[in-house]
Amino acid sequence: MDIEKILFELCDDLAGGSYVPVWNKARNLLNFFSPAKTDALGNLRATRPGELPMHILLEAHLDEIGLVVTEVDEHGFLRVAKCGGVDLRVLPGARMLILADKPLPGVVCVMPPHLSAESEKLSIDDIYIDTGLGEKAKSRVSPGTVVVHNQRPKRLATGLLTAKSLDNRVGGAAVLYALELLVSSKKPLPTITVLLSNHEELGNRGAQTGSFDIKSDMAVCIDATFGCDKNVTSVKSGELGQGPMIGIAPVLSRLLSDKMMKIAGRHNIKYQLEIMANGTGTNAETLAMTGEGLYSTLLSIPIKNMHTAVEVVDEEDIENTAKLLFSFVMEAKNEN
Repeated sequence: MDIEKILFELCDDLAGGSYVPVWNKARNLLNFFSPAKTDALGNLRATRPGELPMHILLEAHLDEIGLVVTEVDEHGFLRVAKCGGVDLRVLPGARMLILADKPLPGVVCVMPPHLSAESEKLSIDDIYIDTGLGEKAKSRVSPGTVVVHNQRPKRLATGLLTAKSLDNRVGGAAVLYALELLVSSKKPLPTITVLLSNHEELGNRGAQTGSFDIKSDMAVCIDATFGCDKNVTSVKSGELGQGPMIGIAPVLSRLLSDKMMKIAGRHNIKYQLEIMANGTGTNAETLAMTGEGLYSTLLSIPIKNMHTAVEVVDEEDIENTAKLLFSFVMEAKNEN
């Protein structure tokens, strides 16, 4: 399966006309590699024993930002709270999917600009969702129901893809594509555990529980990072189309980061550097503190418009991330 198909499968909640949770789709995509298990926190984990005396953990989170229903008022409008780092600025007018027992669409409504002062700052209390059901909404939606963006993936120009939840379905797509390359190589491999984790957007909780008993020799975390844009400085972002960003940070293994750079250079794989003086804000630091400590490194794929329904990624960056993962695993036998 090519990268676009993998990514769109992971990002398109309504592919085929009905809602399918991303975890079900990811499980199906993992079947060719090894049967996946789900733990109590919703993480997916699959291990494929290898022929080489090395155990590598590949991790990417699949959860996304969203909203949670706090109240269905007497008129059927849904009041909501943020679940993760939702950007309120892009919510007015957005199409949403309410994940009730039978998911239904809705639209975000706010006070029309004609009736509000320009100086008023939007807050979550100003946001409500209209399902079109009126009072009948109470029979379909209850407090605690999760709400996500309802945006179908699309291809833009020159290899750019846009979708919601690219943070971090791009990481999941890179891992799945790398696994295809590894399995099809027919060469001896180390033991590989794949962790597609949950709850990263709520504080890296899934990586903490999902990696607890793996006892691998090293871990590679794949996540999204900020892509260069008109109002984003190059110091805090990566350029789309120039490859994954290899993380350099105190919590990460400099040995592994250096090895990533050497491998990328040998195989002519584009890469960039992401220098972080403190933490990484990703599961990489959680993995590094697993058990007695774990050699951990980070590959980040730049995306634009993070935490919106129209995030943008260059397909080539996902492919180069997968190729770098493939080469890193294939050369793991040379590690000491």
